[in-house]
Amino acid sequence: MRFKQLLNQLSTIKDRYLNQPAPIEIEEELPSPPSPATAKLMQRIKNSRALLSVTIAGSEDRYLSAILDVNEEEGYIVLDELNSPAANRSLARVKRMQINTRLENRDISFACEVTGIGEDRGIPYYKIPFPVDLSHQLRRRFLRINTPRGKYL
Repeated sequence: MRFKQLLNQLSTIKDRYLNQPAPIEIEEELPSPPSPATAKLMQRIKNSRALLSVTIAGSEDRYLSAILDVNEEEGYIVLDELNSPAANRSLARVKRMQINTRLENRDISFACEVTGIGEDRGIPYYKIPFPVDLSHQLRRRFLRINTPRGKYL
């Protein structure tokens, strides 16, 4: 008798389970892995202690910062506080900025968004993912003159 009750209960549970609507599958776009070249470039900027010129979105003022840490495995950098308390408050609200720097005769610039804000002994720092669109142009030491290809000097 108990066995029949147990079978009936299992049967109702099975029917209830099979009659549930199928779960909605959501395709999640995973972020692309950080480029090794970008990681090396960020590490070189950090090691050279190059200053970063930061422009917060919606403003034309420029502030200074520096890279404190480069995490290659997770693909993010940690920036030091900006050189203005008002700029730090503004960046905490806006979270978008343009960064420009110079490294080994190259002008480097990229736009980024702050994904995390931390504080160490009252000093803020910012977690920023590696840039996707990174522009770095080599500046020549000497002027190059364009000459026609058929002309010999």
